[in-house]
Amino acid sequence: MSGQRLMEHGGYMPDKSQIQKMFRTISPTYDLLNTMLSFHIDAWWRRRTVAMFRPQWRQSHKQLMLDLCSGTLDLSLQIAKNSQPQVNIVALDFCYEMLREGREKIPIDQQNRVFLVCGDSECLPLRDNIATGAVVGFGLRNLIDRPKGLKEMNRTLKPGAKLAVLEFSQPKSRFFRALYYFYFLCILPRIGGLISGNARAYQYLPESVLKFYTPRELQEIMQKVGFQRVRFSLLTGGIAALHVGEKRYAGSGNC
Repeated sequence: MSGQRLMEHGGYMPDKSQIQKMFRTISPTYDLLNTMLSFHIDAWWRRRTVAMFRPQWRQSHKQLMLDLCSGTLDLSLQIAKNSQPQVNIVALDFCYEMLREGREKIPIDQQNRVFLVCGDSECLPLRDNIATGAVVGFGLRNLIDRPKGLKEMNRTLKPGAKLAVLEFSQPKSRFFRALYYFYFLCILPRIGGLISGNARAYQYLPESVLKFYTPRELQEIMQKVGFQRVRFSLLTGGIAALHVGEKRYAGSGNC
């Protein structure tokens, strides 16, 4: 079933406050369900994302990484684990309860490097040209105005700094796509709803993925808002896509 057909059949399209409330509700079981429903493949996707920044972390100067739409901090913790002490991380999410769950996972020896901010990625509470890199893991599609969010990410990055966007996509193979849709649309919402107690949240997940940009469309949008050398890789047969772009110039402006 295509994203268009889902919209024709009354797909669930929440506003920002409803999305925030949804994540607040599922925050206690979020990590458990991520591991169960992805068969732990999501951990490999995150490692692949973080690996894009390792060469720059070998440099001795102070660096600041942004983990935007950070959820329960899985990418922040990967960054802390794989980088040197001079690399600090700002983890920002608009759902306080998700950050609270993530805070419990930060090792004691890393707590002075990971800073939590409850904020909106469409209007970042950060000054221009402050970050040496940024990641977004499975959060871009939850923004109401995605181009605005990408512009904000571009604004806060230093010239030449990279943004990595890890997001769900749709498999290319017709056979694999049919199996994926059956699991994604029929099995996953039932399991997620049963464990989390919020069936709507796990109905929203597949619908939001099917209505999201194609990898090529996202590449074009990233280029339009100021990123250069934007490329993407399809992961696990196209279930996920990793986009990487670099800030073209030192932009400025307000929300």
